[in-house]
Amino acid sequence: MDERPFEFVVRPAGSGDAAILADFRLASERERHPERSEEAFARYRDDCGDFFGTELVAVEPYLRMWVALAGRTALGAAGLTLVRSMPRLGQALALDGRIRDVFVRPDARRRGIARTLVRAAIAEAERVGVGRLTLGTSADGQALYESLGFVLKPDEMVYRNP
Repeated sequence: MDERPFEFVVRPAGSGDAAILADFRLASERERHPERSEEAFARYRDDCGDFFGTELVAVEPYLRMWVALAGRTALGAAGLTLVRSMPRLGQALALDGRIRDVFVRPDARRRGIARTLVRAAIAEAERVGVGRLTLGTSADGQALYESLGFVLKPDEMVYRNP
């Protein structure tokens, strides 16, 4: 990694960013699942391109995405999904949020890009009144998310259909 400082911007993604978002989603899957076939990745890339090619609008549940750019070079992306939740004590309407798909190119990591992307998602969650914000993480990302205020909880489980 180049240690020289550089400037980047984080902005909301739009449908014109479909290829960038799909490429990052595919790169993330390749990193996490190197055992999968190239055919599976090719089909997945097409699915992601179709998904991100639709207009990113506020529907329930809805998705907001951000991209990080240095000039015209895409460095990373992150998303936030929001869903209406059951009422909570003291709140008539509750929203749950989940930060998803935080990915930064390997050659651009450890430069504050993921932190800035996640902060954009947190700011949006606060703006729309999210009552509960969650994310999943690898061991590599845990320290970053803890530094941003997330707490590791032992009481959640993920259903895996046998």
